[in-house]
Amino acid sequence: MLVLSQCTICFLLFFCASIVNGMSAINSTVLRRLGRVSITYLLMLITSIFSLKYLSVSTATLMKTSGNVVILLLEFLLFKKRYKLSVWISASVLVLSTLVNVGGTMSWNTVGVLWQLLNTLLTIAYIFWIK
Repeated sequence: MLVLSQCTICFLLFFCASIVNGMSAINSTVLRRLGRVSITYLLMLITSIFSLKYLSVSTATLMKTSGNVVILLLEFLLFKKRYKLSVWISASVLVLSTLVNVGGTMSWNTVGVLWQLLNTLLTIAYIFWIK
């Protein structure tokens, strides 16, 4: 509810600022971007709540941070961004620790893992839409 009210306040402030600045209409491109990012953020919070219902905090955290590795790979493949060897080693250790933790934890649950995977995909989309 808090995030929904924050999004509503943000849209209202944007609307008031457009009136004060003498703009006759709200720029639809900015409004679409703001809406897409806000909805994605709201869905990230919701999926995080559901994943924590089934998974331990450590498992959810490790799975969520593995999304950073996916972002690293996507930036490398799509934008040809280069990284140092130490970054790739850190990413490899992160993936390995995620696999070990998820494989050895007692709170592993298929439904929770699916919620967390959806949360990770939303996080990746959120980060790329902000860039």
